[in-house]
Order: sequence, then structure tokens, then C-alpha cells
Amino acid sequence: QGEVLMSPAQMALVAAGVASGTPAAPVQVVGAEPAGPAPTGPGQPVLDALRPLMRQVVLSGTATALGDRGDVYGKTGTAEYGSNVPPDSHGWFVGYQLGGPQGDIAFAVLVEGGQSSSVAVVVTDAFLGALG
Repeated sequence: QGEVLMSPAQMALVAAGVASGTPAAPVQVVGAEPAGPAPTGPGQPVLDALRPLMRQVVLSGTATALGDRGDVYGKTGTAEYGSNVPPDSHGWFVGYQLGGPQGDIAFAVLVEGGQSSSVAVVVTDAFLGALG
């Protein structure tokens, strides 16, 4: 599949953009070249289609373990690496929670060597549980 090119922080910003409908502005580092304009992001029709799909991942898909954590939306995934057959993989879960104990939050969990997304869902469940 290739290298993981996005950090969990970057993927949490993607999830926040889906939740809010507004992409995050580029971060400017002091002394660096200007980051450029903020991305425009997907249009409203794309967001209107994407959000229910992300909700179904929690209600009836690969993240049902989060079904009792409130209004949670997300996407599970894996990223294969190495030369083993079958390949090893990292587990991902990226999403957001609306109206939770800490308000609306976006998050991303990457479990290196997790082998499946289910371990990332378990970590997300513990994280959301720790919030209250």
C-alpha cells in the first residue's frame, strides 16, 4: 500500500473539517514560507453524503464497539507495511464526536503494528470513555 503520509494530527483535522464543513487553515511556522490559502474542502453535497456513511460505520459497520459513546462518526482502516506475506498493517480509526462530555471533538488513532482497525477502535473507545 505504501508509506503512511498523514499523521494522526493531520487526519484529526480532516475529521474536524468533515464535522464542521470548514477545512482547517494551514499552520504557519514562524520564519517559514507562507503556507498559502486555506483549502476549500469538499462541497456541501459531498459532506451531506459522507456524514451518514461515517455514522453507519459506528452504528452497523466496523466500529460498532463505539455505539454507546453517543453521536460518533468515523472511518476505520489499515495501512500495510513491510515485506511479510501476508503483510503487517497499522490500524486506524479517524472520526469525530458531536455533543460529547467535552463538546464536539475530532480525533484520529493510529496503532502501529496493530494488524487491524479493530484495535484502533478499542483505543478510541478507551479515549472517549476517559473524557467522561
